Amino acid sequence: MSSTSRRLQLLSGVLAVCALLVAVWAVGALRFALTTRDWPSAEGTVIRPDPAKDAAAVRYRDSTGREHLMALTISDTDDLPVGSVIRIVYHVGADGLVR
Repeated sequence: MSSTSRRLQLLSGVLAVCALLVAVWAVGALRFALTTRDWPSAEGTVIRPDPAKDAAAVRYRDSTGREHLMALTISDTDDLPVGSVIRIVYHVGADGLVR
């Protein structure tokens, strides 16, 4: 077998694996979108509750008017600077917890 056909077979295998991974990701994204599309949403503001720490959170009010803080990881503040206003989609579970 020539090296060119071997390379083409290897490339075909890599492309097949990539296509499979993209399909799995797309199914997961679609399931998440279908699950959350009916959840209520609210506008939230990115804040830094403790200036001594490098952590941030999103403050928002749910549909009943209760205020919540959703913690962000440190890397999230690179894309969401303090003071940003963003839309939050949330779900109130049967146990009363908001996620």
